[in-house]
Amino acid sequence: MAAIRNAAFKTIRFKNCKMLGMRFDQCQTLLLSFTFESCQLDFSSFYKLKIKGTLFKNCSLHEVEFREADLTHVCFENCDLTRSVFENTNLTGADLRSAIHFAIDPEQNTVKKMKVALGGLPGLLEKHNLLIG
Repeated sequence: MAAIRNAAFKTIRFKNCKMLGMRFDQCQTLLLSFTFESCQLDFSSFYKLKIKGTLFKNCSLHEVEFREADLTHVCFENCDLTRSVFENTNLTGADLRSAIHFAIDPEQNTVKKMKVALGGLPGLLEKHNLLIG
């Protein structure tokens, strides 16, 4: 596993990378800016990070921690968010229209103007154990 403690990512583009269990929450936050395209980021952490406007495109994000992160206007384009954790996360204006397998509780997260396709509604109602279909 790569050690990224105190690493500085300023306008970095990751493409076709396999980065499992990465602790992005331990890198430098000053001018933090990156995009991810066709990356496998399973088991990684973005805990408490402010990554407004970040693009995740065609990424695997299984069991990724987004607790207390600021994901304002983040785009999850064609991403798989299986068992990823969203708790006290700011998802204002985030785009999840083509994302799959996410579970986000609107009562525990800020979801104002978040974009979700009709097929994603079950991911917002999961805690209510409803049978939708």
